[in-house]
Amino acid sequence: MGKKKLLKWLPELPRSFTLMLVPHSEKSIHKLRIPKIVIKVSCILGVGLVILVTFFSTRYLQMQDQLVELKDLRKINNVQADKLKNLESKTKQLDAKMSELRFLEKDVREMLDRGEISSRSSSSSNRGNNIQTSGFRPADESRFPVISFLDSTSYEERKDQWDENYQQTASINDVLLAETDTVKEHLEKLKEDVAIRKAYLEAKPYGLPNSGRITSYYGNRRHPLSGRRDFHTGIDIAAPYGNLVVATGKGTVIFTGYKAGYGRTVIIDHPFGFRTIYAHNSSLKVKVGETVTRGDGIALVGSSGTSTGPHVHYEVFANGTRVNPSDYIR
Repeated sequence: MGKKKLLKWLPELPRSFTLMLVPHSEKSIHKLRIPKIVIKVSCILGVGLVILVTFFSTRYLQMQDQLVELKDLRKINNVQADKLKNLESKTKQLDAKMSELRFLEKDVREMLDRGEISSRSSSSSNRGNNIQTSGFRPADESRFPVISFLDSTSYEERKDQWDENYQQTASINDVLLAETDTVKEHLEKLKEDVAIRKAYLEAKPYGLPNSGRITSYYGNRRHPLSGRRDFHTGIDIAAPYGNLVVATGKGTVIFTGYKAGYGRTVIIDHPFGFRTIYAHNSSLKVKVGETVTRGDGIALVGSSGTSTGPHVHYEVFANGTRVNPSDYIR
């Protein structure tokens, strides 16, 4: 509309304008004739200049606003970057702790596989196995959207969403870190318990020192030589002369030699308060101070001492008290 009025007005201009410069002195007057086309072009240029100035001023103000917003975004992004670094550090801590738990679980599992452990320890181990299924799973990156003022979603909404997601993930991470400490403590205690249980089972007398036949049991009996009733302090296992006699548990040899009535004898002191005696041997294969494990050869079957034939007299003590060896055979 303005352009039409301008064009309508422009043709009504006179053909030309004359600009007269009159000096105060008596010098001649200067005349400057300005053609109509120059006036038209000047008007068009003036209007165009006003439009351009208005456009660029508006754009400049818009850019200033965007620069201010961009500075704010950079500050927020720096804060968010610091938060993410902190979260990354915690995640690395969690990953390291999870690795420790896996190694601990592996150690416990190997210890359980190497020996027979009680059902109580096994059930505890099964509880420890749950760490694999409850392990940390990193949050989806979509939970941390990039904040942009060009996005259709409002800036404040995006920022609030980011903060909420960060707080949720950081809280979960903190909870998992605390839980891994608890699980680690449990596994370390379980590992210690399994090690003790394993050592106990290795030391505890189990089985017979020879594969022969039991001919006399623990308790009251008629003595084979005197014929009198007496108390038999162990069990007798008949076996061919010279057969191998083995230790029934892990321990340290504390006596080898001849004992009255027992003949050539080996005594082994086991951890956890156990002690075993192997008597009537023909020869001895170990020395005092040696450490033996279950199944190691310690002597050969004989008939030394008070004996009616080749056999092994076997006794078991628990915490200083003589007990029935039959309770430790199977």
